[in-house]
Amino acid sequence: MSSFKELNMIQWRQTKVKYILKKWLPISILIGISSGILMSLFLFFIQMVEITVRTFLFVPLAVVLAGIVTAFLVKNKFKEVEGPGIGYLIELKNKQIEIPPRSIYTRLFSSGISLGSGMPGGKEGPAFLMGGGLAYTIGKRFNLNKEDLSLAVTIGSASCTSAIFSAPLGGTLFASEVPFKRDIDMDIYLPAFIASITSVITFFIMSTYFLNITSLKINIETNIPFIDLKWIVIVSIFGLLLGLGSLIYNKLYLELNDSFSLIHLPYQKILLSSLLGAIFIWISSLITDNPLMLETGFTFINNIANNIDSLELSQLMIIFTFKAVIILFLISGGNSIGIFSPSLVLGGLLGAMFAIVTGLSLYTGEFFILGMAGILAGTAKTPISSMVLILEITGLPQMIFYMAIVTTIVYLASGETGLYPAQLLDRREALRQKIETKNYLAIVPISSIMASDVITLNPQVTVEQAKKKFEGSRIHTIPITNEENKIVVGIISSDDLNHLDENELLENIMITDVVTLTSDLSLQQALQLVLSSGIEHYPVVEKDSKILEGFITLRDILGAYLEQELIFAK
Repeated sequence: MSSFKELNMIQWRQTKVKYILKKWLPISILIGISSGILMSLFLFFIQMVEITVRTFLFVPLAVVLAGIVTAFLVKNKFKEVEGPGIGYLIELKNKQIEIPPRSIYTRLFSSGISLGSGMPGGKEGPAFLMGGGLAYTIGKRFNLNKEDLSLAVTIGSASCTSAIFSAPLGGTLFASEVPFKRDIDMDIYLPAFIASITSVITFFIMSTYFLNITSLKINIETNIPFIDLKWIVIVSIFGLLLGLGSLIYNKLYLELNDSFSLIHLPYQKILLSSLLGAIFIWISSLITDNPLMLETGFTFINNIANNIDSLELSQLMIIFTFKAVIILFLISGGNSIGIFSPSLVLGGLLGAMFAIVTGLSLYTGEFFILGMAGILAGTAKTPISSMVLILEITGLPQMIFYMAIVTTIVYLASGETGLYPAQLLDRREALRQKIETKNYLAIVPISSIMASDVITLNPQVTVEQAKKKFEGSRIHTIPITNEENKIVVGIISSDDLNHLDENELLENIMITDVVTLTSDLSLQQALQLVLSSGIEHYPVVEKDSKILEGFITLRDILGAYLEQELIFAK
């Protein structure tokens, strides 16, 4: 069995290296260049719409018109333009559903109109979806199979996200982390990182030499000491409060989303939400003459972040309240804008208000940045990429320690609820979904891969005798059977025997609630069961008599799965 497993792992590593060097490298570079060009055109289009709106239209009216455009597209079966984009792509990717090539240009048009109109949404959601659609289309040209197309989607979404923020490391990590609530997909990280670097370089060339595009530039200096006990306590308290704020924000978004879903036709909820958003934009312009209220996108983030020290608490509270209400209405109703960037703004404003309320007004800029990273970790369930992305955007590596504290606490305090219902818990859940579609696994019986020559113990054996049995073998878990009929009555591991009386009988200490597999199961069925149970060692018994027939481990089963994947791929 050990040589079988070693051969499996060697073959699998060789296959991964071959994929990266021979297949993914040229595809990654092509996706990166295409993504950089696409994102520069996307941002340029948004700026042209913004100029047109500011010149000829009243912003609330422009918001309603943008909602009408999106509603018209949705009514005519262009489903890909509805909503923020990230959740939709996660769902398509996890279920390995085809991504329509038209999503590249339909999303560019609808999101460009919406964001340029004055809707305070994010560019990253549309960019994430367009990147996935672009990479899927390129992958089809290269005749990639379903599995590789799913990986290509990650590469495309990573490269477009990276280009938008000029943050290749953070963008790649975000695309790898956001499909899961508790996991990160590192299988395709290197090709995605290559594509992200390529896209950022391409975007820089396009935006610098061909198009005049506003980029995200946050210029804040920090005076917080690198490691200080007082600041660790303050930042931890802020993290807990922000975690609570993230939880409330997530639930409000999901509740509003459910409320809008009561409207039978999707295009009607888009029309209603855009109208409500426009009304609140108009009201906010009447209440305050602060020009920040009508700014959106990177221009708003740049101005609010770089002038945060000059804003009073009352101004911050007004901006936060209206922006939060407008954002929640517009995005919950299905408008074609992202929720990532608006969340960054709200988190930053919460951080600045926390600094002022606690008498730390000299550090409003620092808490603005901590709030940005923390809210992203709590809403998108991406603690690692949240920290890295904000560090890349701000260029403040000296804040990494406190940012790590905030993102970790917010992520834990905000619970499992996030902004993307399509997120899976971890890669095990993704594997379970994938296994359900692998019909060829159903013809492989686990009896063909289990160890049939099984070492056993009986309940009357002492701890001392059991230890000798373990010492004479390379195994760590042994099933315990009745001596008469070989029926499994318990199981014991070598760790269970530590610090016990040498004369104690196994029947008094063995685990009696044994999870077993039956020998008639297929590899597909066994995989689904073991991934759900979380146990690593399984006695294999005859279905009716429950007599022990073999022994199998999680590693054996996964090794056999990888071998079948290799055979099927060939």
